[in-house]
Amino acid sequence: MKKIAIVLARSNSKRIKNKNITKIKGKPLIGWLIQKLKKSKFFDEILVSTDSNKIKNISVSFSAKVPFLRSKSNSSDYATTNDALLETIKKYKKFAQDNVDYACCFYASNPFFEMKKNIIGFKKILSKKYYSVFTSFKINKKYTRSFLYSKKHKINFLNKNFLQSRTQDLPELYIDAGQWYWVKVNSFLKRKKIISNNSFAIILDKKKNIDLDTLSDLKKLKKTFNIR
Repeated sequence: MKKIAIVLARSNSKRIKNKNITKIKGKPLIGWLIQKLKKSKFFDEILVSTDSNKIKNISVSFSAKVPFLRSKSNSSDYATTNDALLETIKKYKKFAQDNVDYACCFYASNPFFEMKKNIIGFKKILSKKYYSVFTSFKINKKYTRSFLYSKKHKINFLNKNFLQSRTQDLPELYIDAGQWYWVKVNSFLKRKKIISNNSFAIILDKKKNIDLDTLSDLKKLKKTFNIR
């Protein structure tokens, strides 16, 4: 059984310049992540998927493998995690000429996750009960009444079942935290999607989940982890 870590780290991030190699305590974010994965000794290989030679060289300096660069089409602002992961796994299988059973997808900009929860996630997918495993956190249940508002001032409720419900009667609501995704490689290559109705969600403490997209997120990260 072979399991690999795939780190997605494209260049040209818009809101934080060079986000994936932004330095924290003198070390690039992606370096923190690679070192954490290596220290865990949990993965057979750590693979970085990037379109940048600079990110490639930094990743290799931390002992990750970067056997190929990602295509421009799957490194654009419109490419999804799904697109990037599919391309990476397909190329890796050709490059390695070896079977890989499980892959866990990480973002270079989110290295401060709990490894023990990632291992719990792997045990869940190993049970063969679930298509994939990912992280999530609880959000305000009032969002159950969310709606789309068109330019023609037309309201389209996303869920009409709870329009007349009292707030205290609304169901709990959760959202993808975007820390990592475990997939069974063969199933993922067939279905070509990361999350399905048969996925398992590991619930996180929202306060400890940082989605690094803006400079304020970067400040929050430093404050949360006492980083100067």
